Amino acid sequence: MFTYGVVMFVLYYAFAMIGMDLWGGMISADNPLLDGSDFARFNYFANNFNSLPAALVLLFELTVVNNWHVLASGFVLVSSRYAYIFFVVFNIFSSIMILNIVVAFILEVFQLQFDIDKYARRDPVQARLDELAQRSRVDGRWQASTKGGGYNVIQSVFRDEIARELIEESKAADTRRRRRRRRNRSGSASARLLLVP
Repeated sequence: MFTYGVVMFVLYYAFAMIGMDLWGGMISADNPLLDGSDFARFNYFANNFNSLPAALVLLFELTVVNNWHVLASGFVLVSSRYAYIFFVVFNIFSSIMILNIVVAFILEVFQLQFDIDKYARRDPVQARLDELAQRSRVDGRWQASTKGGGYNVIQSVFRDEIARELIEESKAADTRRRRRRRRNRSGSASARLLLVP
């Protein structure tokens, strides 16, 4: 999100500087070129390039497409019809490109969440293989290069062993569960015998 904000600020700042250079001080209520225009009728005189804050507000209004044609027409009246080029280019950059960046950011967040969910639902054997490969790298025993298929070597050598280990762990967990159930049943049966007169 920080990157998105930086891109927006750089775009706004660049266009604000260009606008201030082209139209700084030209838009005001006492300019006779604006008399009778939609710009004057809607009282848009505060939307100008006379200062940096006013320029940034104007560019934000153009980004959200708030009567941008009326705003552009005011600047055309005080300069020339080529002023439309500035506003169309800014509209392309802000509304289209920045919107694409926002959509890309949202899609990236969804992709990251999907990857996290996918990682959480991995095959237990694959999880053990990943853990073994990571441990081997940390311990310095990872000699085969990844290009040479070192991970595939570990997979082929240890997959059956890890699968057996997982099956044994599962059987042990089942056995513990059964014993607990038997103890609970026998405990509850003896308690029932004590309660019966």
